[in-house]
Amino acid sequence: MNAVFFCLYFIIQNVKLTARQLKRHKRIDDAFVKSSYPAKSEPEQAFLLRLVSFLGNLKLFLSAICGAVTFTLLLITTNVFSISVQPRRERLEFSRLSGSRTVKS
Repeated sequence: MNAVFFCLYFIIQNVKLTARQLKRHKRIDDAFVKSSYPAKSEPEQAFLLRLVSFLGNLKLFLSAICGAVTFTLLLITTNVFSISVQPRRERLEFSRLSGSRTVKS
C-alpha cells in the first residue's frame, strides 16, 4: 500500500501545468457554462489530490469494517463458550446436590 501512495505522490509532484493546458481547461469550461449540465474541468494535479484524499477515507472505512467484524467475532465466541459451559455447570450443580465432592467429566 505504501508503494501506491509513493507512486501517487511522485506523480502529483511531477505534474506541471503549462499555459496551453490552462487555456484548454478554460475553453472547455466556457463551452459548457450555459448548458443544463455545466462542466468543470480540472488539472491532473487537482484530480490526483482528490484521489489521494479518497484513499485516505477508504482506509478509515475499511478500518471501521474490520473493527465491526472483530467485535462480532468476539460476541460469537463468547456466546459459543457460554453455551458449551452451561451443561457442565448443570452437571456440577446436580453432583454437588447429591453429595459428591468431585465431578468426573
